[in-house]
Amino acid sequence: MSLEDPFFVVRGEVQKAVNTARGLYQRWCELLQEDAAVGREELDWTTNELRNGLRSIEWDLEDLEETIGIVEANPGKFKLPAGDLQERKVFVERMREAVQDMKDHMVSPAAIAFMERNNREVRHPDPTSSPEALRETLPFACNPDPLCPFTCPPCMYVYPFCVRAHLLCVQLSPGCPPPCSFWLCSPEPSLCI
Repeated sequence: MSLEDPFFVVRGEVQKAVNTARGLYQRWCELLQEDAAVGREELDWTTNELRNGLRSIEWDLEDLEETIGIVEANPGKFKLPAGDLQERKVFVERMREAVQDMKDHMVSPAAIAFMERNNREVRHPDPTSSPEALRETLPFACNPDPLCPFTCPPCMYVYPFCVRAHLLCVQLSPGCPPPCSFWLCSPEPSLCI
């Protein structure tokens, strides 16, 4: 094992990022446990930071897996003992499992239900509001739809109303990809952007 081995540098960065994600995840879980409607800003910030952190860790793990594959394909060139190679694989797998556990909880029915409920309590008016009131308070909202709540597939943000989801999502979540084919719109265009 060489001290110049880049695997150990990236491994340290991944371990640090996973530790940071675990801290965010712990706070995110605490926010889900609170009885009162939690502060929308803190929940959104924590959710976005955690989601972005997990995504970044996954990219780093893919890079590590790729380097492990290169070493496996060229054992004579790298002269890495089999035990060290196995240790690297175990590290990547352990980190991948930690990331997946957090992601699974973030998209669990209980978590989605909480976020939807909190979203509705904090951001949405009484469903009996007139279309004019709805338009003033929710310029992006469409009429309630039987397909709702709508979950933005790339970022997992839950919208309790049918919306032009990605446009709103991009405005609320800078980490969300640009608008794409997941857009939905009301039959009443005046309620949509």
